[in-house]
Amino acid sequence: MMKKKSGLLALLMVLVLILTACGGGTAPASSSTPAPSSTPASSSTPAPRPATSYTFGTASSTGVHYAVGMLFADMINKKSDYLKIFPQTTGGGEDNGVNVSKGEYEFGYWNVDSIVAAYSGDGNLHLPNLAGVMTMQAQAAHYIARIDSGIEKWEDCRGKRIGIATTNTVGEMITRAILTHYGIDWDKDLARTLVAGNDETREKLSDGDLDLIYIGGGFPISGVIELMTSGDYRLISTPKEDLEIIFKAGYVDFSFDYYSSYVIGAGTYPNQDEDVTVAGGRNLIFTRDDIPEEDVYEFLSIVHDNWDEIKQGHLAITRLDWNEMPKVGIPLHPGAERFYREKGYLK
Repeated sequence: MMKKKSGLLALLMVLVLILTACGGGTAPASSSTPAPSSTPASSSTPAPRPATSYTFGTASSTGVHYAVGMLFADMINKKSDYLKIFPQTTGGGEDNGVNVSKGEYEFGYWNVDSIVAAYSGDGNLHLPNLAGVMTMQAQAAHYIARIDSGIEKWEDCRGKRIGIATTNTVGEMITRAILTHYGIDWDKDLARTLVAGNDETREKLSDGDLDLIYIGGGFPISGVIELMTSGDYRLISTPKEDLEIIFKAGYVDFSFDYYSSYVIGAGTYPNQDEDVTVAGGRNLIFTRDDIPEEDVYEFLSIVHDNWDEIKQGHLAITRLDWNEMPKVGIPLHPGAERFYREKGYLK
């Protein structure tokens, strides 16, 4: 009797195993709702970048740098989901370089000659943490003289009062070099020299405290338009052949490797009846090498994609060529380099 019960029990166990293998038993029914998981589901949509604001050092409010900075900022602020740019009026050039380098600003405008010297430490500054973003319009050296000063050409400057913008910049160097070429010593042969901001020198020229001033920028410059409208001033021209000699000679240890002569065509400014030849060097928008790659890439991408609209905002940038933009004189920022390579502007 016990053997029969044992055999029956064994048979029942085999049947249970067979039923379980065929899908029977008490396993939970399948459901279209996935079971909760401690691991979040993957997504192809990247997380939004945090809002980022940067200051862009330009120059005086009446200059081309500030106007172009505003055009760039307006477009970037409108098109970017996270990046905001705020132009700042500054003393220009060296002021921008120093403040970007030490972290007060994130972007700046400066001429290529000066930033190359500052990056390499060939002058009174050494700013090795700067990086190039894009070259821009020419920094044309405008020299505006009061008509009643008697200055019609450079030789007439002896004994006169001259004002230029911000010391230790290419503006001062090119002015000294031109005067030297015409036999006029900056320290001995002038009645007065003033190194100040554009707004101050313009005011003193208007008040009769100065006879001639330098204003640098892409033409036309609104501050020069204001002066020339009155009919009381003239632009001083420098013959191209003289400029070529000046560029080759340099001034002390300052070179003009990135300078050329430019013609400001007659009628560019009110009461300007003739072409005026001036010295000019390319400007540069730059940043700091620790600014995130994606932010500089975003900056350039938006400017590039909306260039046709942006360039209508100022005559100074209408003829710029994107193939020339990477030629900044100092190492490109990684975000800029990636952008130019992707677009085919950097081989």
